[in-house]
Amino acid sequence: MTSPTEGFIRTFEDIASEVNRRAGEPESHSFEIERASGREGIVKKNRALLIYIRDVRNALQHPKHRSDGDAIQISKAFLDEALALLNHLRNPPTANSVGVPRKEVRTAKLTDRLGDLADKMKQGGFTHIPILDERRINSAGHYEQGNLQVVCQFINFSEGR
Repeated sequence: MTSPTEGFIRTFEDIASEVNRRAGEPESHSFEIERASGREGIVKKNRALLIYIRDVRNALQHPKHRSDGDAIQISKAFLDEALALLNHLRNPPTANSVGVPRKEVRTAKLTDRLGDLADKMKQGGFTHIPILDERRINSAGHYEQGNLQVVCQFINFSEGR
């Protein structure tokens, strides 16, 4: 069984490989965080954590102290966080993974009362709800493609309001 520190070093190597691939530098021996951040939003969003992980790895691999042993120990929780980041980089969210199935979409009409909508949103745990303008439906009962931009407005419900 490997220690969390050994697992972290292996995970770091996989993260660096994934980031460098996204940077367009898969053979680089440097950790190309900045280049990848400029190309990929998922790297930019996680930039601070990636830099921290790099710095922890450097402290482990290139110690500045003279005593025997590691200056820091990797906890299982930190290793799990690094593994979760690696999984997130390898399997980024898709519309399918964050979307609401069609049968579960709730909509509002222009004539619905805001207080009623806010109550429904709070009860259903929704943060947004599309408001459909039924005047834009064609004779076949569908929204016309040219109207899709203006069909939906969104109510944003926040507890702070």
